[in-house]
Amino acid sequence: MANVTEIASKIRADLKLLGITSRQVSVKSESFSMGSAIRIVIRDLEVPHSVVKAVCDHHNAESVRYCEHSGEILSGGNRYLTVEFDRDSMNRLDIPESVTEGEFLFKGHKIVPLDGDISCKVCVVGPDGHIIQGMRSYSPRAAAENILSTL
Repeated sequence: MANVTEIASKIRADLKLLGITSRQVSVKSESFSMGSAIRIVIRDLEVPHSVVKAVCDHHNAESVRYCEHSGEILSGGNRYLTVEFDRDSMNRLDIPESVTEGEFLFKGHKIVPLDGDISCKVCVVGPDGHIIQGMRSYSPRAAAENILSTL
């Protein structure tokens, strides 16, 4: 079984083969008592989340063992994977602060508020005009991040 550093190196190499540089995606590994983790941060929001996740899945980057009876995570030897978008990059996006400001366009998808709660329902309308996703979101930024995760 490969260690976490080797897996992270393989992920970096595969991303590089796909033309994704370390400036666009950061891949870091760490080991700690009873486990390890690979943390991937997508800095360039044009890099599809699904591509990065597929590369990680190819290398079985996440390995978490669960109890058969209770479903709890077992201690020791687990390897966790996190693929997320860079907060600074997300903050630079032109997204309204509140969903109550009305609908907005993001990456060719329209975000339409359905109610004005602090935790509001929104629907995502694709470029073709069909509703592709309904979700409960605490902010337009969270809705935008959800869209990026599915592209």
